[in-house]
Amino acid sequence: MRVRISVLALLAVATFAGSSAAQEWKTYGSVQDGLSVELPGTATMKDDPPKSNLLLERNYELKSRANGGYMVMAIIRNPAADFTATGAQAMQIMADQFKKDCQVHNERWLSVPGGVGSEFTFEKCPEGAAVRLRSYTIGHRIYNVIAVGPAGFEKTAEAQRVLDSFKLTEMAPPPAPVAAPAKPLEWQTFTSADDGFSIEFPGAAQPVPANHNAQTMVSSRQYAVAAGNAVWLAAATRYHNPARGNLSDEAFATGMIAAIKDKCELRDDRRTSIPDGLVMDLIFDKCPDTPIKKLRITAVGRQLYQQVVVGPAGIETSPDTQRFFNSFKLTAPPTPPARTAATPTIPQPAPRLTGLAAWNALLGNTITGKNDDGLLTEHYLPDGSVKSRTDDERSTGRWTVRGERVCFKFPKDDEECYRVQVQDNVALFIDSDNKTWRYEILKGNPKQL
Repeated sequence: MRVRISVLALLAVATFAGSSAAQEWKTYGSVQDGLSVELPGTATMKDDPPKSNLLLERNYELKSRANGGYMVMAIIRNPAADFTATGAQAMQIMADQFKKDCQVHNERWLSVPGGVGSEFTFEKCPEGAAVRLRSYTIGHRIYNVIAVGPAGFEKTAEAQRVLDSFKLTEMAPPPAPVAAPAKPLEWQTFTSADDGFSIEFPGAAQPVPANHNAQTMVSSRQYAVAAGNAVWLAAATRYHNPARGNLSDEAFATGMIAAIKDKCELRDDRRTSIPDGLVMDLIFDKCPDTPIKKLRITAVGRQLYQQVVVGPAGIETSPDTQRFFNSFKLTAPPTPPARTAATPTIPQPAPRLTGLAAWNALLGNTITGKNDDGLLTEHYLPDGSVKSRTDDERSTGRWTVRGERVCFKFPKDDEECYRVQVQDNVALFIDSDNKTWRYEILKGNPKQL
């Protein structure tokens, strides 16, 4: 699922000229979209046609008499078809649309029960506009509340009231599906020469959007089929460096589970060592809006393969699911072009790792360097604990991955969250105010923390 919206499209919503006369505030929302928001006037509601991966895509649009406009977006993803982006990634995709045309003035994370939220303020947009965006992701529900207008409009009392009035409401349950006679699945062999694998799908596999980080990845592709009462997906990612980095099998598995688990419960975890790699078989249940997720993750060399089946309870043990997983085979990858003798090899700097990849590079290792409190040394363990020493004071805390940030909690301190970047032997920790601390990475636990 990708949300595409441009600043120019928003400018069509804003008026940039009009009366400042008082206007009647009205409340919008319904049990279908699960929201409530106040807007200063009569808004236009637009529903996009249904899609296979979206149950609902609805916009409320209003041109304000105060020289601006508002758009409230409600997106209800199909829990059986959408799993290409986490909540944090879905919000980042929306923010990235504005970063192409505007400059980020401010950003912060919001506390949302059962989900994640963020707020961005953009300035120097086309035609001198400014945009204020609040995004919320709760399970498979995504909401965006946007105020757009000339510089300063985003700070008005009217815009603040609109943003603060947004609330989640109870949603009507989806209509009960009409029973239809089951028909046998039509299995087809799918082969990706570029990714070096083949697999049997219960239908014609189609490419679906995949998250790609050019700093760490050479390529990333996904293929999926919605068939029967389930969704079947195969993904292949090739990294610049080994997929597991320098992590032990335990540290790599812990990081992968933390990234996938989200609000689900891990019911089964089985691992098999293979030459130059690891295979993980995982089953998650009690996910928000998703009964069962079964995954097989194969990390071998610089390749990471994933097979995913999402469906109702019992799908994890069905013969069709077993066939899908057992049919996966590695094939010979394409031969890279040979270097000519006349072409010199130019050393390239190591790619900069961000997000989960950066954090995985730190697990099992130690960082050291000065911060505002003194000389900090910390050792990060795969079990979620962190051993810390500031000058001569020692303490033990816990770490947790939350979206694109890593949060730390020590007994006597409030929780603190950072974005983490790693390049070569340097780690950068960036707080919510974009203040950055630079530390040296030491292999293992040389300080015996």
